[in-house]
Amino acid sequence: VCTQPSEYPGYGDLGCEVDCGKFENLTRVVVRLRDFMTMNPFGDVPLAFDPKWRWNIYIVGEKTHVFLKDQLPNNENLVIELPDGEYVLELYQTKSAVNKVNRAFAAAVLKFGTKTMPFREAETAYAYGDKSEVLAWAGSTLADLEKHCFTPALNTADPACATLASRNDFVYRLLGGYGQEGY
Repeated sequence: VCTQPSEYPGYGDLGCEVDCGKFENLTRVVVRLRDFMTMNPFGDVPLAFDPKWRWNIYIVGEKTHVFLKDQLPNNENLVIELPDGEYVLELYQTKSAVNKVNRAFAAAVLKFGTKTMPFREAETAYAYGDKSEVLAWAGSTLADLEKHCFTPALNTADPACATLASRNDFVYRLLGGYGQEGY
């Protein structure tokens, strides 16, 4: 017996398909997200800092998320069916770069003046896209890639390193590649 409003037709992990049946009028949605290292040929470079990128879809009308567990970017098409409604694709990191990467270090690696480096917008929380988070992540990632590609002692001879047009080109790609991208 379908006991509404606590039970409703099911879709995905939500609703009660057993008692109320499957929700009709579902729209197929394809989500494919990947992080910067996956979308570049440097997937095997060991990184000192991992921001633990995650995502989920917020259902505005129900004030809940589509997935019970936050999703990892995985560079594969995820096909889900959702009923008509308003949704927000939420992208975020679960680990703060600013807390792990020294501001002066990031400024030096990126060749910025320390005085031009922004401070965190909020001291008690870090937001996806916070300028300080972007620059701390970019500085840490660039340092790891420079070590991997340009340290003679390592001499990794990684063919991916040959794809770097210049250091500046890569800095721009890093600054524009923060987080996750996809559709």
